Amino acid sequence: MELHFRFTSTYRDLVDASAALRESESGMRPWARALLALLGVMWVAGSVVMLSEAEALWQPVASVVIGALVLWNVVVQPLRERWRIKAENGAEAEVALTFAESGIHAVVNGAGTFQREWREVVQVVPSGKGILFCTSDGVNHWIPGRVFRDGAERQSLLELARAMRERSLRDAA
Repeated sequence: MELHFRFTSTYRDLVDASAALRESESGMRPWARALLALLGVMWVAGSVVMLSEAEALWQPVASVVIGALVLWNVVVQPLRERWRIKAENGAEAEVALTFAESGIHAVVNGAGTFQREWREVVQVVPSGKGILFCTSDGVNHWIPGRVFRDGAERQSLLELARAMRERSLRDAA
């Protein structure tokens, strides 16, 4: 079975891929990240209120540090990642991806040609906006949801990926 996809990738697709990976790694949905950011703001704002009432200076300082760390990890780092992606990538790139039992063949205009074996795929991350294939060397392949003709084609790709990854793990053992 072979599946072929041709599409124009935008920097927004790369931002979506980054968000899907971040969600997969942290286990937090976007709404949970928003609530955590609000908590960080409350910690920082609470330190201002606590400053006049605190028995010791370390209490409001600790509140500011905790709030700032939360905001850094939940708000600032994702924004910096988005800006980096936009700065380092062109507005658009033509992409051709072929998924077969032999592996993944990718041609990205301006970036080159990549041939992947399934044993190089360390993680497949399905998300609401697409599917991310993470490889052992850190070069990931993102397929935006708009590329799939229907849910059946998306499901076929996920089933192929699951079967080929299982086979490559079995062969490696």
